[in-house]
Amino acid sequence: MTFRGGTITLDDQHKRNAIGARMANGIVAGLGGLRAQDVRVIVLRAAPGMDVWSAGQDIDELPRAGGTRSAAMAPLERLSG
Repeated sequence: MTFRGGTITLDDQHKRNAIGARMANGIVAGLGGLRAQDVRVIVLRAAPGMDVWSAGQDIDELPRAGGTRSAAMAPLERLSG
């Protein structure tokens, strides 16, 4: 993930920008940094050459049988809050 001006570029080619804890925390940190710079417009984009903006939630972080879904949703909830 890179930050430049008011642009956050997602560049996890291997996971097709699936949003998990690491990606979500990076986006939140980037947004915080841009807010501190008083950036008024933010572009969230995929790196050039990627065929998808984001594959959605990182299913590798979903709970196995018996796990709690709330823990898996925490990163995405941070982005929506």
